[in-house]
Amino acid sequence: MLCSRQVGGTMEIKSLSEMRIIKSFLSNMEFKKCFFGGYDRGDVEVQISRLVELYDDLLKKADQSYKEELQEKDRKLQTGIEEAFQQANDKATEGLASEYEAEYQQRVFEIQEEYQAKSKNLKESVALLEKAAKQMYAKAKEESAYRIDQANAQADRIIERAEAEARRIATEAQEQVTQHSDEARRSLENLRSHIDNENSQLASLMVEYARLVEEIRGRDESMKERIDSFYGSMADIIDQNSRLDTGVARHSRESSAASDSSMWTEWLSSIFDSIREDDEDDATLQGHRRFVASVSDAQKRVASQEVADSVLEKKQTRGAHAVKESDFEFNLD
Repeated sequence: MLCSRQVGGTMEIKSLSEMRIIKSFLSNMEFKKCFFGGYDRGDVEVQISRLVELYDDLLKKADQSYKEELQEKDRKLQTGIEEAFQQANDKATEGLASEYEAEYQQRVFEIQEEYQAKSKNLKESVALLEKAAKQMYAKAKEESAYRIDQANAQADRIIERAEAEARRIATEAQEQVTQHSDEARRSLENLRSHIDNENSQLASLMVEYARLVEEIRGRDESMKERIDSFYGSMADIIDQNSRLDTGVARHSRESSAASDSSMWTEWLSSIFDSIREDDEDDATLQGHRRFVASVSDAQKRVASQEVADSVLEKKQTRGAHAVKESDFEFNLD
């Protein structure tokens, strides 16, 4: 319970709870002042609000405690009065009832005065604390403003240094960009010159390529004509060979047949040599092989038409001038 008394016009706080709260508040503020170099406005407001809440709660508790004490005393007084009335009734002849009544009234008056004095002391304590809190708040506000001004000045100095450093870096970067731009321009000019040279060489190569294409195309056309002429000649040769074999079967003798066969073989070999010198691609070689196969087929057809009585003579004659596939192997390879 809160206990305060007035001594020589000055209020003396007796409550241990009040002392602890005030000491805690003051020590907390002094700690923040020493450690952080000043008060923080928000922290001061929070501390003051907390202090007011604590004192409101303390006032409520003191009032409730005092009321409970009064109720307890009133209950005891009522019990005492009831006992006194009972005793007064028992001692009515002695006239004690009036004395107990006067004592009751006196006790009630004393209790009321004590309650009023305690309420007054509590209100004065709260007023003093509010005054102290306002003074601390004003001081904290001044220190906070001072700290804010210092922080702003320091921030301005930092900003000035940062701007100067940024300008220096920007200047260096601009110089580097200019230097790199010059180098890039020179590199680009060199690259363009190199590309022009490459384009010139490429144009020359394209002209040469076109010339080669036209030359190859002319050779292809000429070769195609010669191949067509060759296969036409082969057909004539096969036809002549058939007629030659037929004539040999009828009239020729060994000397005349050998002479004709030798002439035909030399002429055919000269054709193959000429074709082989002009072109040796796969298509021509395949045409050569087909021609040899055609000659072989023609020989087989002639052999099947031989007359039985001239078989031996024809074989002797064919041994002298027959065209075999082995005769043309040197031209195909």
